[in-house]
Amino acid sequence: MTVNVIESKNAACLERLRVDIEWVSYDQGTRWVARDPLSGAFFYFGDMETAAAKLFDGRRSLAQIAKTLKQNFPSTAISEKWLLSFLSKLSRAYLLMPSQRSQHLEHHRAAPSWLVQLFFSPLSFRVPLWRPRKFSIGFRAIARLLFHPALIVALLLAIPICLFLFLNSVLSNPDEAINDLQRIQGDRWIWMLVVYLVVKSLHEIGHVLACARWGADCKEIGFLFLFFVPCLYCDTTDSWKLSSRWQRAAIAAAGIYVELLIACIACFIWFFTPEGLEHTLAASTMVMCSVGTILINGNPCFRYDGYYILSDLWRVPNLSQQSSTALWMLFVHALGGRKPDAREFDKDHRILACFAVVSTVYRLTVLCFLIWLVWFILVPRGLGFLSVFVFATMAGGILFQVYRFFNSLLAEFFSDHPIQLMRFLLVSVFLAAVVCFGAFVPIPNSFRARGYLDFADKLSVYATQTATLSYIAPYDREFKKDQVVLELECPEKILMLQKLDDEIATVKLKYALLKKSAVNDSAASFELPSLLELGKELETRRNLIEPELKELVFRASDDGFFIPAPTKLAPALTSPNHMEFANTPLHSSNLGCTVERGTLLGWFSSKSNVVIQTLVPEADLKSLRIGMHASCLLDEEPSRSIDCLIKKISPEPVDGIPLELFGDPMVVSVRGPTGGFQAETPHYLITLETVTLAGNEHQRVNKGARGSVHFQLESKTIVARIGDYLRTTFRPK
Repeated sequence: MTVNVIESKNAACLERLRVDIEWVSYDQGTRWVARDPLSGAFFYFGDMETAAAKLFDGRRSLAQIAKTLKQNFPSTAISEKWLLSFLSKLSRAYLLMPSQRSQHLEHHRAAPSWLVQLFFSPLSFRVPLWRPRKFSIGFRAIARLLFHPALIVALLLAIPICLFLFLNSVLSNPDEAINDLQRIQGDRWIWMLVVYLVVKSLHEIGHVLACARWGADCKEIGFLFLFFVPCLYCDTTDSWKLSSRWQRAAIAAAGIYVELLIACIACFIWFFTPEGLEHTLAASTMVMCSVGTILINGNPCFRYDGYYILSDLWRVPNLSQQSSTALWMLFVHALGGRKPDAREFDKDHRILACFAVVSTVYRLTVLCFLIWLVWFILVPRGLGFLSVFVFATMAGGILFQVYRFFNSLLAEFFSDHPIQLMRFLLVSVFLAAVVCFGAFVPIPNSFRARGYLDFADKLSVYATQTATLSYIAPYDREFKKDQVVLELECPEKILMLQKLDDEIATVKLKYALLKKSAVNDSAASFELPSLLELGKELETRRNLIEPELKELVFRASDDGFFIPAPTKLAPALTSPNHMEFANTPLHSSNLGCTVERGTLLGWFSSKSNVVIQTLVPEADLKSLRIGMHASCLLDEEPSRSIDCLIKKISPEPVDGIPLELFGDPMVVSVRGPTGGFQAETPHYLITLETVTLAGNEHQRVNKGARGSVHFQLESKTIVARIGDYLRTTFRPK
C-alpha cells in the first residue's frame, strides 16, 4: 500500500485509519496499544501518535492535522514531514483502509481455519470448541485461591526443597533414575500418555483461571493436536487489554506456574512412595512438568508462553514480527538498500535481529529433529504414507517462505532506495562459496561407542557343585601359584564319601576274615569273588566323588589376581546369614551362604593383557578395520586417554547386552524374544588392545570399568555423509 497525498496543502489526505482497530491505553494514557483484529498483531503508540492516527479520517489535510496536534501538544515540534513518516509506518503495519488494489488484504490476512492449519502445519493445529462468555463466581473464587500470594510463596519455597530432595536422591543412588526409566514398559506408556493429557489440560486451565483472576476475557477453548497428541488449548490474547504488563505476563506464565505446582506435588509423591506404578508416574510427571515445561513452554524462541512473557515484560509487541523485520532491514541495508528506521521498532533493531537469528536457528533445529523423529516412528509401523504427507506439507511451507523471500528481495530492487546489483552479486557469490565449501570440503568424521575394560587371559571360575561358601581369601592382592583362593563345602558329598569309606573298610575287613576261614571252610571261598567285586564298585564310586570335592577348592593356576563377579544371589534358607549377597557373593559376610551349581564366582587373571570390549552399531561397523587406532576415556579417569588398536571384530551381532554395560544410559536396550535385554539395533562386539599401559599400570585397572571409545574415521564431506545415510536407510530389504 502506498501513501496517497495530494500536493496541495489544503487538499485532504486520502488515507484513512481502519475503523476496526481496537485501542487500549497503557501507563495512565501516555502509551497506547492498537490491535489488528484480522492478524492479531499489536502495535505500541505514544499519546501524540495515537491522536495523529485517529485524525486520519480522509477529510482533513496534513496541514489541518498538524495544526490540531500543535494545539493539543504545544511543547512538541510537529511537521508535515513527520506526519508523512508516521503515515508510512501505519501503511506498512496495514492499519490504513485498503485501496482498490489491495481489497484482498482482509481475505489473505484473516486467521486461517483449522482445516487450513492441518494442511500447512500437520504437527500443530487447533480445533475450536467453546467460546466462553463470562466466568462464574465459583470459577473466579478458584482463580483467587490458585493465585493467592500465600500459595505463590509456598511454591517458591517448595521448589528448592524438591530440587534438593531430587538431587540428593539421584546423586546418592545414580542407578535409581535409570531404573525408573527402565520401568516404563507395557501399559505404563498408556498411563504416561493419560498423565500428559491431564497435565497439559491443567496447564491451559491455568491460563483460563488467570484470565478470571485479573479480569481478562478468554476468547476460545478447544483441542490442540501437537504432534498428533490431543490436549486442551485456550486463546487468551484479549489479555492485551489489561494495562499492567505484569498482569499480562502473569496470564502468560499461569500454565508454567500450574505445571511447577504439579511438579512439586509429584516430587513429594516420588520421594515418599516405594517402587511401583505411582512411583514411576510421579517421576515422569515431575520431569515433564519442570524441565519439559521450562524448555518448551518457557522458551521464547517458540511462540508459546515464554514468548508472550518476554514480549510483555520487554514491551515489544509483535516480537517475532519486529525481530524478523529488523533482520530483513539489516540484510537489505547490507546489500546497499535503505537503512533501518529506528522509529519503526520498540527496541534496538540490532538486538531484535539477534533474537530473530537465534529463534530461527533453534526452530530449524527442532524442525529437523521432528522430521527425523516422525520418520523413525511412523515408517517402521507401516505409516509411511502419513510421514510422506507430513514431509510434503512441511516442504510446501518452506517453499512458500522461500517464495516470499525472493519476492520481497525482488521488490527491493525497485524501491526508492534500491539494492546495489554489484553488492548483491558479491554477497550471492560469497554465500554460494560458503555453501559449496561446507558441502564438499572433507571434515573430520568420527563416532563414539561405550565399552568396558577386560583382560584377555582371564580364567572363569564357576561353582562346579551346589555348595556352601566356607573360605574366602582376601582377593585385593596378588596370589602365588597353587595358593588357595576360595573353598566350597558340599555336606552331602562329604557325608556320602564318609559312608563309602566306612563301607569299603567293612568290605575289606570281611574279605580278610573270610579269606582266613576259607582254609577250613570251603563254602566261605565262594563269597570272596562277590566281596572283591563289591569293593571295586565302592572304590569306583569313591573315585568319582573325591575329585568333585577337590574341585570345590580353587587354587591359583599361576601368579595373578582374582576378580570377583558382581553377581547378586539370595542365600539358602539354612544359611546363618539371612541376607542377600553384597555386590559380590565372595564377601566375608556371605560365609555359609549356598551357591548354586554353575554360578560365576569370578575370574583369575595376571592382568598383563588389558583389552577394551565395546559395542558398535551395525551402521558404523563397515567403517572399522583390524589394526585401526582408537582412544578410550574411562568414566572414572576422564582426563586420561588410552590408545588402542582394533584386535578383533565379531562376525555376528551380540545376543544380549554384556553385564558390564547393562543399565548404561548411552546403550539403548529393549526386551528380546526370550525376555532378556538386548540392543535396540544390531550391535557387534569389538575387542581393542591397549598400547599405552606401561609398567604396573595394568595391575591397577578394574575389570568392567566403563568408558567411551572414540573411533577416528576417514574424513567425509556433508554430501557424502548424506549419500551414505540415504543408501543405508532406503536400501532394499
